[in-house]
Amino acid sequence: MNREKLLDFAARYVAWVNKNPSDEETLSTLMSRHISIPLPYPGTTPTFDGCVKFMQDLRAASPDISFKILDTCVDEVQSSITMILGVTGTHEGYDIRLES
Repeated sequence: MNREKLLDFAARYVAWVNKNPSDEETLSTLMSRHISIPLPYPGTTPTFDGCVKFMQDLRAASPDISFKILDTCVDEVQSSITMILGVTGTHEGYDIRLES
């Protein structure tokens, strides 16, 4: 994938993260519903549904959370992009805990 497509993908993903509520239909255009996440978010399953649940929990904790791309590193050979994000938001008290 070329640099422009990777940057576009990153921008669309951050836009999905910033959308409240984050909808599954848009996410399914960015990642497979059959994904297996090697390092899942705490308290979630390493799946598409786990990613959606994490965003729901994050929104419950900080309804006004907002992510902004500060910098990117694009690797066209590996078709990957690394982002440095700035995050702002107000914690409302929802407690995300790992299930034991």
